[in-house]
Amino acid sequence: MPLAKQLIRAEARTLRSGVRDTWSFLIRTPDMVEAGIRNILRDGLAPAWRVKRTPGYRSAVGSSVSFNLDLEFNKGVAVGDVKYKLQGADWNRSDLNQIVTFVAAYDCGHGAVFSFRGEGKEPLPDLVVGAQHIRSITWPVSERMTPEEAVDTVLADATEWLAAATPLQQAVA
Repeated sequence: MPLAKQLIRAEARTLRSGVRDTWSFLIRTPDMVEAGIRNILRDGLAPAWRVKRTPGYRSAVGSSVSFNLDLEFNKGVAVGDVKYKLQGADWNRSDLNQIVTFVAAYDCGHGAVFSFRGEGKEPLPDLVVGAQHIRSITWPVSERMTPEEAVDTVLADATEWLAAATPLQQAVA
């Protein structure tokens, strides 16, 4: 309760020591966002696509480096990574590098970065990196759009992206 009152009074907080004690806690919201996006995709793309988080890690041969996906579609036909942030005006290099690495590690041809897009921002262009097809799929953030409309947008974009996944691989999965 003391922290809430201090926040209401707009008292500043820093990591420096001072005359008042306070405490805080962290709720791991990125995990909740990731689970929410996964559940929306799992429910909205069924039965054509099975969406899950990989149960384990895939390791690089000859190294202790491992890879753990946020989203796996139909046993690895396509993979996805959830980012808890707004998309920028261009591809974020580290996000792109990560999804390209995931696509290579899981030996598939299609990867997507799932994030959020501010009002008035255009979706990023699809990329082809070697034989990999990479897409940015974004949850539109807008006061003029209901959450249900945002879900429909994400599902439509994901459906279009997954339709391009190699049909032979999809039939086998």
